[in-house]
Amino acid sequence: AGMRILTQTITSPTLGSQIKEFSDLFPKAKWHQYEPVGRDNIHTGSQMAFGKLAATQYRFDQADIVLAIGSDFLTFGPGHLRYARDFTSRRKIDHEQADLNRLYVVESTPSNTGTMADHRLPLRPREIESFTRFLAHLLGISVDFSPIEKHKDWIIELAQDLKKHQGTSLIIPGEQQPPIVHGLAHAINHKLGNIDSTVSHTEPVESHPTNQLDSLQELIEDMKNGQVDMITIIEGNPVFDSPVDLEFSKHLSNVR
Repeated sequence: AGMRILTQTITSPTLGSQIKEFSDLFPKAKWHQYEPVGRDNIHTGSQMAFGKLAATQYRFDQADIVLAIGSDFLTFGPGHLRYARDFTSRRKIDHEQADLNRLYVVESTPSNTGTMADHRLPLRPREIESFTRFLAHLLGISVDFSPIEKHKDWIIELAQDLKKHQGTSLIIPGEQQPPIVHGLAHAINHKLGNIDSTVSHTEPVESHPTNQLDSLQELIEDMKNGQVDMITIIEGNPVFDSPVDLEFSKHLSNVR
């Protein structure tokens, strides 16, 4: 009961299976995960939308309209090389015939994906959630919202374009966007009929997906209360990279 394992995100089926076998042998032991740049927002957003964790894949080669909400999908994130290839495959003119996709980008910081945009809307970070809520409302999703008056016409035209391309549009939020933006992006893709066309969902690739900050806080609370006799840290350095206000190194001294 006093044993704890702390790892970073585990995507190896073998290592994940080994840790689960360990947990079967010692059912009162606990497995925690933490890394400083995790996917908690994505996980929480899928939990809001589906009631469980899910991984999302995108088919840019099938999308006529793409909306990136704070997402630099051409440069960062799982699958970005495939996404860049699929996206650019729809930007070519073949024998004087053009069947080009159209890219809308809403972002706070200039990005490589933003430079490729046909229509780019710069917003402050705090405005992106308001933008997503207003867009969801315009598409017929019941959600609290307040119009962004300064860019209202731009957003209305975007909504109309998305409605014209139901089933061939794609909304991708950035990994660091708050959970509500991820949840609304799922709802918008569903509303537009993009699921199983340009967007698909699968089980997470992580062996033990969890909210990592909550997991770390639970571990620290147990260390603080003297409930941890032995901790095994596999890859990662929480003394260095955990939030300073959680005082991981201080409470680590309580572990026997």
